[in-house]
Amino acid sequence: MPVEHSHLNLTGTLHGGVSATLVDIVGSLAIAAAGLESTGVSTDIQVSYLAAPKPGEQLVIRGFAEKVGKTLAFTRVEIATLRDGHDHETLAVRGSHTKFVRGIQRMPVEE
Repeated sequence: MPVEHSHLNLTGTLHGGVSATLVDIVGSLAIAAAGLESTGVSTDIQVSYLAAPKPGEQLVIRGFAEKVGKTLAFTRVEIATLRDGHDHETLAVRGSHTKFVRGIQRMPVEE
């Protein structure tokens, strides 16, 4: 994802709210990819800002469902910037997202 002007804070770098929103959305998508019919309700979200992406930089966003239990699902999200001609990633944001998933059905597995 390219960092665009609409993603910036007053100092000209990626706004923390954009990063938090990405942690929320990508964490939810990781739960959906684990096979639940819906992604539950947020109970906790944590975001650590490690670097400040700048306009024009490319973000690489990865989400992982660390554990999807009967009551809670725990996710991890990493947002990195591509640097040095896109050969090197620098971790910019690390986040975790916990969601309440009790009562949500798993999608049937196709064989």
